[in-house]
Amino acid sequence: MSEWFKVPVLPRDSAERKTWSRFPFGDHAKNRRVGVMYFVYVLRSIEQGRLYVGSSAEPAERLKSHNAGRVKSTKAYRPWKRVLLEEHSDRNTAEKRERYLKSGWGRRWLKEQI
Repeated sequence: MSEWFKVPVLPRDSAERKTWSRFPFGDHAKNRRVGVMYFVYVLRSIEQGRLYVGSSAEPAERLKSHNAGRVKSTKAYRPWKRVLLEEHSDRNTAEKRERYLKSGWGRRWLKEQI
């Protein structure tokens, strides 16, 4: 076996192991904003009636970027109006709700609500 395939095994209580992280640029949790509300929003294309589901900490700015054509997936269906806005206490729950709304059952629920 080549030398470069060998991975050092560190003892469980080693100080070097305690400082090791799989994220090479520091703790990934530092990038999360504390105390910021996150929003899940649903947009409807005014001209074509398509729905778009997204999440953001600043939904008003995000709507402006969608209507300005800075988002590749929504650029062709402009202009957009917001038809649903949900507030969540953290990013994780907002992303879970966004994934649900993009699923088949979530789309069905959206069509019933809107």
